[in-house]
Amino acid sequence: MKPLDRRAWFLAGAFTLIFVTFYGAASALSGLVPWRIHVDFGFEQAIPYVSAAAWVYLSMNFLLVLAPLTIGWRKMVPMFVALTLQTVLGALCFVVLPVETSFPVRADATMAFAIADTINLERNFLPSLHVAFAVTGALAFGRDRGLLPRLVVGGWALGIAASTMLIHEHHLLDVVAGAALAVGTWTFALRHETRLVRAFDVELLCYAHFYAFARRHRRYALIGLALTLQSLGRWRKRRVLRTGFAFLQVVDELLDGDRACKGVPLITSA
Repeated sequence: MKPLDRRAWFLAGAFTLIFVTFYGAASALSGLVPWRIHVDFGFEQAIPYVSAAAWVYLSMNFLLVLAPLTIGWRKMVPMFVALTLQTVLGALCFVVLPVETSFPVRADATMAFAIADTINLERNFLPSLHVAFAVTGALAFGRDRGLLPRLVVGGWALGIAASTMLIHEHHLLDVVAGAALAVGTWTFALRHETRLVRAFDVELLCYAHFYAFARRHRRYALIGLALTLQSLGRWRKRRVLRTGFAFLQVVDELLDGDRACKGVPLITSA
């Protein structure tokens, strides 16, 4: 696998970890909140329940698989930032404003619905992260493409948004809030894209070296962990320490012969 491909998969894996952590924690913590809110409109009770729509609903989960394969790691950076912001902000809303659905209890034995119902956990309704992720995916995949691809991914996102209501998983306000969250965070990420890509480029290269150091000797894993922990809360200011250590250690390994190098280390042509 090429280095850029590894970076793309790293971003996908990192977001998966962030999502599982915050989404799961929000569901657990919201259970401790003594209040519940209702966000439904009266007409929503007339929305039919369509179990087959669960398959469309689940199609959003291919997002993290498709992104590294189709858009490359650099274009994944604003997508990663937007999705992470959506997850963190959404989790805060889930805890502060736990929603109690007004749809009747669903009795459905289909496999697709069972999977969808299991991964949704409890009380994580407003905003709909399912819709937010789908809209973000459409914006990312449709970027710099022609009209037809944009229409396809836009229709896909619209279908997912509709499916959330057709399987009675979300109310209209959840859907609108999720779409608004996606547009806002995506706009923010694009506005700072150049700076974010440069920062991610440096950090990914730095931690790739940390990993290589740790494979050579376990003490470097502890050093990398220590540098990471002391950077929390001051990440950008402490970047020089992390990158400085990585650079000096690479030089040391080259001079000691512990790292393979094409040509003569530290010697350049005039």
